[in-house]
Amino acid sequence: MNKKGQQSFVIVGFLLLGLTVVFVTYLVAVPMAKVWDDVSVELKDESAFGSDNKSVEAIEDMDNFITPAFDQLVTIGFFGLILTLLVTAIFFRDHPIFIVFLAIGFIIVVIIGSQLVNVADEAMNDPELDNKVDDFTFSSLIFSSALPIILIIAGFVSIIIVMSRRTGFTA
Repeated sequence: MNKKGQQSFVIVGFLLLGLTVVFVTYLVAVPMAKVWDDVSVELKDESAFGSDNKSVEAIEDMDNFITPAFDQLVTIGFFGLILTLLVTAIFFRDHPIFIVFLAIGFIIVVIIGSQLVNVADEAMNDPELDNKVDDFTFSSLIFSSALPIILIIAGFVSIIIVMSRRTGFTA
């Protein structure tokens, strides 16, 4: 079996898989944070736990923790994906002709990323989620029109790393 050029497809496939996982995490995290807000309002009611201030304080602590934690989860997952892409590009060992296939793969990833932006905009335009989406500052920024730009920059940098590794320079 001829395995030449297989690494370029592995890098692009990894990027597509990771982008899909981070995107689905974002699509799940926003409604989960909204559900937590709705549940915590009911749990703060005096009929739920009585007039115990410790339970209300614990619920308020979780209120201040849930949304930033989900936002950071998506953000760290995305930038971990980009960092892993760059590290993988350092260890890319193929003939320089396969860089063309890598570039074509990155173009496909950018096109798919721009479609994911459209899906995220449509999914998050629900009036129920409108004010909760605003609390996801970094995740909303990533899955806005900045996603294709970030993917283009990451793809460009990784291609430069691959090209410099093939010409004998160090990355």
